[in-house]
Formats: sequence, C-alpha cells, structure tokens
Amino acid sequence: MVQAIIYFVEADADRINSDPRGWGAPYASDYLDATHRFDDVNCVDAIDQTLKRGFLKRVGVIEVELENGVNPTEHDAEMVWERLQNIDSPHELNNRSMDTGDIVQIGDIAWMVENVGLSKVPDEYVTLLDNIPAIE
Repeated sequence: MVQAIIYFVEADADRINSDPRGWGAPYASDYLDATHRFDDVNCVDAIDQTLKRGFLKRVGVIEVELENGVNPTEHDAEMVWERLQNIDSPHELNNRSMDTGDIVQIGDIAWMVENVGLSKVPDEYVTLLDNIPAIE
C-alpha cells in the first residue's frame, strides 16, 4: 500500500461574490479556466494559473494498492478517482466528489482530472504540490 495525496480545486467564493463583476472578474475567470474546460485544451494547460491563484487545496491522503505493486500508473489514479465519488454514500475523505481540475498524486507522479479521463501533470509542477496547504 502507498499513499495517494488528493488536491481539490477550490475558489474563494466570498472573493468572487464580493466583486461587482462576479464570475466575469479575472479571478473567477481563471477559476473557470481551471475547472470548466469546454474546448480541446487540457486542464493541465491551466495548472500554472491554478497554482499561482492558490486554487488547489490538499484535502487528504488515502492508502491505495498499486496495480503492478511497484510504480503508480494512470489506472491507479483512475481507481482513486472512482473511489472518491460521492454517488451512493460519502467517501473516506467525506468531501465532494473529485471533479475537473482536481489532482491525484501517487509518489512522484500526479494526474489531473479532465472532462474525460486524466492527464499526467508535468514533473516541474509535481514538486510544487508539496507547498499546497491542507484544507482547514
């Protein structure tokens, strides 16, 4: 068993609601870019803004068993995503279901949830995930 670290994209709703431009404000627009991809561009393309704006929050750690027992694969990340859906009942982190823009990190590899499937997070961004604070 290894640990999977889970990061959720969370925006400051008070900040969005207090801006007269609402969802048209730059901060809200960046959040939508990170979480609501309606074009062919991957969410990973928005990870730079996601990190700079502080949208990612560390929500917890779960134990997972790797498919091949050694190196984490995209399939392992998909199994974590499936496990963290609140379809029938709350999952072990007792939070919302994983959604577009959220990240699963297993060891030194991370994947970001896309509209369909997952995309591998570039290595230079994986090291930045260690600096992300836990949700209080």
